[in-house]
Order: sequence, then structure tokens, then C-alpha cells
Amino acid sequence: KKKQMNTTINSNSIEVEEYHKLQTSLFAGNVSELAKLTADDDLKIANLDADFNNKTTLMNRLQTEIKNLDNVTDICPTCHQKIPGVVKIDTSGKKQELENIKKERVDNRVEFGNVELHRNEITNSYNAEFEQKILSINNKLGELKTTGNNLLASLSNVNTDYNKKLEEISNIQHAKDNYDVLLKSIESIK
Repeated sequence: KKKQMNTTINSNSIEVEEYHKLQTSLFAGNVSELAKLTADDDLKIANLDADFNNKTTLMNRLQTEIKNLDNVTDICPTCHQKIPGVVKIDTSGKKQELENIKKERVDNRVEFGNVELHRNEITNSYNAEFEQKILSINNKLGELKTTGNNLLASLSNVNTDYNKKLEEISNIQHAKDNYDVLLKSIESIK
């Protein structure tokens, strides 16, 4: 029984080690696996962000250009007469271009939000699955450790019983030896 329990305890220890290794490999693989799952969205987010920044720069440049062109006047501020040779440049085309860029920026942020939402959904789903796997492993580890502790307690009880039996055998052997000595001394008296 003692040998069988030692084998079971060793088997349990190996299982605990394997679960620890599995847990460690899951943690290591989690980051790289999640990075693979979100790589497309990460690239889209980076491209959308760069496009937004480019449109913002273009928008700022156009606003400055429109402001400068609108500030050109073909009327004399003193006499309020038209200044000969000065032509007020029409900025309506640039203003339309500016409105288009503003709309594109809004559309960009909407798409950015959608891609980011999708990425977060993937991340949350993956993390939930990962946490379930870890929870399952931790539960199994807890069970294995409890089983191991129970086996160790049982082994301790078996060892205690074994030592008691050895002591009983020793006492019986000692009593037999005493009996043999007493028997020899009685026979020597006869």
C-alpha cells in the first residue's frame, strides 16, 4: 500500500508540474497570439491616425491660406474706392475643399472608432477565453494539490501504522526472545 501511494504521489507531482508548465506557456503565448489577432486592426488604426494627422495639417494650411486670401482687399480703406489692378481672389473653391477635408476627418474618426471597437471586442473576447483557461488550470491545480496533500496525509498515516506494526513485531520478537530465554532456563533446571 505504501509503495502504491508513493507512485500515486509521484504521478500527482508530475501532473502538478505539467499544469504549471501549461500555465506558463499560456501566459507567454497569450501576448503573441493576441498581437496576431489584432495586427490588422492595429495597422488600420495606425493608417487612420496618420491620415487624420495629414488631413489636420492640410486643413490648418487651407484655413490659413483662405484667411490670408480673404484679408486681401480691393477697396481702399481710406477713400473706399476700388483699387485699380487689385483683384480679390475667389476662395469659394478652397472653402469647399476645406469643408470636404473636415468631413473626411469626421469620417476618419468614425472609422477609427469602429476599428478600435472591433479591436477591443477581439481583445476582450480573447482575454475572457484566456481567463477561463487559466481559471480551469488553476482549479485543476488546486484539485491536484488537494489530492497530493490528501495522499501525503494518507502516506503519513500509513507510515505511522507501519511503524506501529514494526514496533508490535519488535515487541513480539522481544517477548519471544524473553520466552525462549525463560524456556532455556527452565529446561536447564530440569
